[in-house]
Amino acid sequence: MRIVEIISFTCWIQCCLCENGGAVEEASKRVNGTKSPIEIYRNLFKMKRKEQILMIEKVILMDDVEKQNKMIGIMLKGIIQTIAKGKEILTQAQFEAGGSFPEDNKVKDGYSMVLESTALFTDLIVRFPFISGRELKKLDFENWIDNLKWAKDVCVKSGVFVEKHKQILTSLGQEMKFDEPDPDYRNPFRHPPKNVEMSSEERQKLHEERKRKEKIAAKKKKKTAPKLTKSEL
Repeated sequence: MRIVEIISFTCWIQCCLCENGGAVEEASKRVNGTKSPIEIYRNLFKMKRKEQILMIEKVILMDDVEKQNKMIGIMLKGIIQTIAKGKEILTQAQFEAGGSFPEDNKVKDGYSMVLESTALFTDLIVRFPFISGRELKKLDFENWIDNLKWAKDVCVKSGVFVEKHKQILTSLGQEMKFDEPDPDYRNPFRHPPKNVEMSSEERQKLHEERKRKEKIAAKKKKKTAPKLTKSEL
């Protein structure tokens, strides 16, 4: 992925993190009160999660490791900034976690920033635990860990993270060590399973990938091989 593509992707991420407040308002108008605000937002949150999973898949498919690391660092930095911005909005509005769903559009924006950014942050640290760990050490934002703990508390009390989305907050608490260690918790990307039986299709893909890398290595070796000069001949 080229630098221009990284910049474009980063802009898309920022838009996705900040755009949902207006969507909540529009959805409220469409349903004409047949659903509660929290039910409406839960549906929007499910849609947003699909977009976020698409983001993660794009990062996974990046073939340049250095650029992948850079992208993850950019995303984490942007997410932390968005959570801080959302917290500022909610604090100014004296919003209390666990209260009724906000009615003011600006407060809705801040609320969705916090919930959605927290989910995406968790996706990154779970899927890329080692890269994320290195990139998080580079952050120089004041109180970003405290802000993240606060964001997790808001998410827990929001009533949005239900059913399968509960696992997001469980993973966040375990990966960031906010919660007591759970002996049953296991991140498959931190501890890859051993001796997993692969399907014939998976074995074929692995074989093709190995052959591809061998060809690339052979070409590089051929290009760098020393050539005899006329004097040596």
